[in-house]
Amino acid sequence: MIGGRRAGERGSDRTWIATFLLVAFVVVARAPLAFAFPILEADDGVRLLYCAEHSGLDLWTWRHMGYVSLLTNAITALAAGAPAGLQPILYAACSGAVAALALSLFAARRFRVVVRDDRVRAGLCLMVALAPHGYARLVAAAMWMHVNFALIAALLALTPPAKGRRARVGEFALVALLTVSSPWALVAVPLRLAQAWSRPRDRTFQLGLVGVAAAYVLFAVASDPAGVRDPLLLAGAYARLLAQRVVAEAIVGGVAWPSLGAAVWPFALLVVAWTAHGVARLPGRPRRAAFGLTAIVLGASALAVLGREHMGMPDMWWGNRYTFVQRVCFHLLLGIVLAHRVAALGSAARRNLVAIGIGHAFALAVVSGELYRTSRRDGEKVFAFLVAAEQRLQDMPHERAPLRLRRPGEWNLELR
Repeated sequence: MIGGRRAGERGSDRTWIATFLLVAFVVVARAPLAFAFPILEADDGVRLLYCAEHSGLDLWTWRHMGYVSLLTNAITALAAGAPAGLQPILYAACSGAVAALALSLFAARRFRVVVRDDRVRAGLCLMVALAPHGYARLVAAAMWMHVNFALIAALLALTPPAKGRRARVGEFALVALLTVSSPWALVAVPLRLAQAWSRPRDRTFQLGLVGVAAAYVLFAVASDPAGVRDPLLLAGAYARLLAQRVVAEAIVGGVAWPSLGAAVWPFALLVVAWTAHGVARLPGRPRRAAFGLTAIVLGASALAVLGREHMGMPDMWWGNRYTFVQRVCFHLLLGIVLAHRVAALGSAARRNLVAIGIGHAFALAVVSGELYRTSRRDGEKVFAFLVAAEQRLQDMPHERAPLRLRRPGEWNLELR
């Protein structure tokens, strides 16, 4: 019995490794130029310039956009020691690896309590990776690694911590680092409080991580006293975000959902009603995981609405990074419901539904493929700017001329 269990665990580990490699291939293949000729978000450009002008502890504890992202800061601080022209490539490689890990994590053995079949979980991860949840710069730029760090932290909160003292200490340290690397990781706090209440033997572990999150908010996240807005305005923006950018976009793609027009509301309600009915019929542990995914979707959407000054605007086309975690978790929620329904069908029906699911994921990838198109020219501009910046830092201060990097209509960076 023990030997059979160990063989099963090794098989599950191999499935996860294979899933990670396949998902990594999808991440790179859909936007190869973003990795070969990395381009920058405005915040990545700010980070690169900051690294060019600072060193030491400043790079590790830098607070950007009002919060510290410790793991992202650590990666960029280490990359800052490389020649400036190589830094974007290092950022893109690390970001792509973190994105692949986040999108393939559900295939890991610990999620057998949610969906027993390793191959089914691997298939769900592949379909989620194929679906256009973001854009090229989200998975190939340093600044947005914190979104995937938060997704990893949230998914780990769906299941009990690892067994064994050494494994548990290692998981605590990992999740603590993830928590202090992204304000989005705070969506896992309610899940950990629920586990602390329902599982007394894990209470110290869970409450310790809640304490880490509280310390992060107190000491590493800047307050925003000017961020108080009309509650009705926030409620309307929250409803639009969920209906349009989470539910509809997860099903029909980011380019296609506006064509639904006013029908997006009944469409979203039908999808939510079907999902809720499916969740209610799940067995115990999968149902608890589904509730956890629902809490992540609702909590991350609330953080997005509260954290953006222009959320009252009717246009919802602002940064896919603000709906990335929600759409991934909503897709996994749908996948869990479907997986348990498919398990009760015959083999022919299961094969047909799997084929339909993969076909739907590919269709979404085609429909929203333009989100992942990048320009080699933009990447070459970045390289030229960084080489010039590195050379400029070797000149005498009084001889340095300003350097500019501009993306028309988006942002303008200047190194004086």
